[in-house]
Amino acid sequence: MCKLTNSLIAAALVVPAAFTSGHILAATTADQMEVITVTYRSSLNYALYQQITETMAGFHIEVLEDIYLQARAGTQQMAEQFYQQQDIQLADNRLPTLFEGVLQSPE
Repeated sequence: MCKLTNSLIAAALVVPAAFTSGHILAATTADQMEVITVTYRSSLNYALYQQITETMAGFHIEVLEDIYLQARAGTQQMAEQFYQQQDIQLADNRLPTLFEGVLQSPE
């Protein structure tokens, strides 16, 4: 029983490997060569393509910078509002003025 189980497991591992290796060998020994198609452009067409590519890259950088600047401005605005709110809360929590002179030495 143990030999039968071991041979079934071995067969289950070897058979898929044999099929995949045969497929790989068939793909690498194909008679066809890879075909590369080259499209030649006129100098004006290529210059236009380059200009559009550079313009779009610059636009992309400007968008990223704008996102960064907006996020920074929003963060600074929230921080200012937070500190203003903290100052108001501190002012509300201060002792009344009649207790301010209690700990001062007499003049």
